[in-house]
Amino acid sequence: MLHGKAVGPRPFTGISRIASVPSSLPGFETPLATIRTPTSPDDTRAIVRQFIEAGADYIIFYDGALPLEYYQAGADEAHKLGKPVFARAYGPGMYPKDAALLGARSCPTRLASASRSRGIRRGFAADATTAPNWTGSPKWTTTRRVS
Repeated sequence: MLHGKAVGPRPFTGISRIASVPSSLPGFETPLATIRTPTSPDDTRAIVRQFIEAGADYIIFYDGALPLEYYQAGADEAHKLGKPVFARAYGPGMYPKDAALLGARSCPTRLASASRSRGIRRGFAADATTAPNWTGSPKWTTTRRVS
């Protein structure tokens, strides 16, 4: 403790995630505690707004199996509200190249296998891969290249 404050990184939260397969939980959860599966681009925008209004620091698309229009709508809404998008883009609706073109700031996990499966050259999304700036600034900065 330093003057009543813990020294450490600022935690970031995405609240929940948007994916093609809904949670298989018992049904007693709140709408913010489960994976959300949109039914249209407008529904995706509404989910993104709900997550951000609840305090999300970023929006995460959990898989790439929804139609690309859903991801476009969600990314546009998040960017309009000043929040970055993370995308686990391993298809078939969205791959790493699509995520990079949508302005995704990160493509966590499976990037190499998804890139090879679509013939995308390694490192395409390098400029889209970021991590939080842990100095307390809300600014997101590029920190490493994808290899």
